[in-house]
Amino acid sequence: WVSILECISASGRSMYPMVIFKGKVVKTTWFMEDDTPNWLIATSSKGWTVSCIALCWLHEIFLPETTSQDSSGRSTLRPHLLILDGHGSHVTIEFMGKYWRNNVELLFLPANSSYVLHSLDLSASSILKTEYQREIADLACLDDTAPVKKQRFVQCYEKAQAKTFAASLLCSGWVAVGLYL
Repeated sequence: WVSILECISASGRSMYPMVIFKGKVVKTTWFMEDDTPNWLIATSSKGWTVSCIALCWLHEIFLPETTSQDSSGRSTLRPHLLILDGHGSHVTIEFMGKYWRNNVELLFLPANSSYVLHSLDLSASSILKTEYQREIADLACLDDTAPVKKQRFVQCYEKAQAKTFAASLLCSGWVAVGLYL
């Protein structure tokens, strides 16, 4: 019922994630303003990434977090390489064109190969899952009658991510897949 779009750099920096819930629209009743991090929340019919969500992520997260400024304070678009799964939702003319126009080169990995080629899968993902399960277990000790709804999911995931995403661990994933030394 949920997917998370995460992006990390070879220097070990992580960007804000994008959370994609299964649904038609993001409802304001899902979250209280003070209880959610500054993440991007979206919906899709299956809770998966689709082209329009990936384009939203580009403009709302990737470009703002990777754009630098020159000495006069103007934004400059340095070239970037984005390595991503070759899933069909990413391989559209509009998707690739928007990235190309924003000086972002795309390297598509074979679809469904993340368990061998994605740096997060070889470094932080299993630790993140364990930390998330601990957060859920801690929550259950306090209130085992409440289901894990969207707000609680985001809160638990945020805590687990903060405990897991150390720069050294994220960098080790790039080394493990052979894309950075």
